Amino acid sequence: MGEEKKNPQKLKRIEAAAYDYDNDPRWADYRSNILIPSHMASRSDVVDHFERKFYQRYIVRLSLICFGYFSMNFAI
Repeated sequence: MGEEKKNPQKLKRIEAAAYDYDNDPRWADYRSNILIPSHMASRSDVVDHFERKFYQRYIVRLSLICFGYFSMNFAI
């Protein structure tokens, strides 16, 4: 338990790895719009990088907006 407090990035990576990308239609759309050289497209570290980027952009940010965290920091 205390390990997550010491390394929050590790917890974020675990959450992103556990996300079900195959059943999210946004992932298919996102993946089709990124340019990955063909010789790198099958590398798991490259795919993991883009999965984490997608997770941060579409899952974490949307949950922050839904719970009002951005409304506290930005005036409309």
